[in-house]
Amino acid sequence: MRRLLLSSSRSWPGWTTSLVLSLSFVGCQPTTGESALTEDDSMEEETDSQLPSEDTASDDSASEDTGLPDTGSPEEEEPCDPPVYNPDPFADNVSAFSPGPGAGFGQENFPNIVLGPPNGGGAGSGSLDVLSLGERGEIILEFTDYLLSDGPGVDLLVFENAFPGWPELGIVSASTNGTDWFTWSCESDNSEQGFPGCAGVTAVLSHPENCIDATDPSQAGGDGFDLSELGLETARFIKIQDTGTNPSGGFDLDAVSIVHGSIADPTEP
Repeated sequence: MRRLLLSSSRSWPGWTTSLVLSLSFVGCQPTTGESALTEDDSMEEETDSQLPSEDTASDDSASEDTGLPDTGSPEEEEPCDPPVYNPDPFADNVSAFSPGPGAGFGQENFPNIVLGPPNGGGAGSGSLDVLSLGERGEIILEFTDYLLSDGPGVDLLVFENAFPGWPELGIVSASTNGTDWFTWSCESDNSEQGFPGCAGVTAVLSHPENCIDATDPSQAGGDGFDLSELGLETARFIKIQDTGTNPSGGFDLDAVSIVHGSIADPTEP
C-alpha cells in the first residue's frame, strides 16, 4: 500500500485551520512461486509476449499513474494594469479608535493598515492586512478631499477579511459632521438571509496587485451600503462597530472605499 499525505493550513487573526488528506493506493503484485512458473511452455511464451519491451517499460514508468487528477499545464494569467484611483476613494484619516477586549492584531501598523486600498485574499482566503477591533470595539474613519455621495445603488464598500462560513460582523454608520450618526440596520442574528445590513460577510477580491477595481461593487467583494437608505446625500465620516457576537479579535477591518463621491468644498469645515 502506498500512502500520500497532503497537508494544508491557513491562519487568520485568532484561529488556525489544518487539513490533512490521506490517499491510499493499493497495487496487485504478481504471485511468486514454482507452480506459477512451470505450468507449460505455452504459458511461458504467452507471458513473455505480454511483457513490455525495455523501451515501453521505460515510457510507462515515466508516466506512472499516481492516482491524482491531471490538472494539465497551468494557464498563464493575462497581463493587466492595476486600476488608478483619481481622486483617492479610500479613507484619509482615523478620527477615533476605541478597541475592545481581544483587539491588538494589526495595531503595529496602525493607522495606515486601515487607510488606502484593500488587500483582499480572494474568495477562499482572508487577508492578514487588517486591524482587529475587539469585542464591541469601534473605529471612525474620515474622508477629507473626496466625500461619500448618494448615487445609484451602492455608495460605500466596507472590506473585512471575511472567510466563507466564518463571518465577523460589524455595524456601519455614516455622518456629515462626526457627531450626528445614521446607522444601517445590521441583522446579526439573521444567518439564513446572510446577515442583511452588516459588514464582514463577503470575501474581499480586490488587491493593489490585481486588476480588480476596489470601487466596483460587482467585482471588488466586500459589503455595500447605500446612503439613500439613511436619507443622506453626503457623508464625511464612517463608523464601524463590532457587534459583540464574533469570535476572538472581533471585526477585522481591511479598508473602506467610496463608490459614488464628490469633491469636497474647501470652504466648508
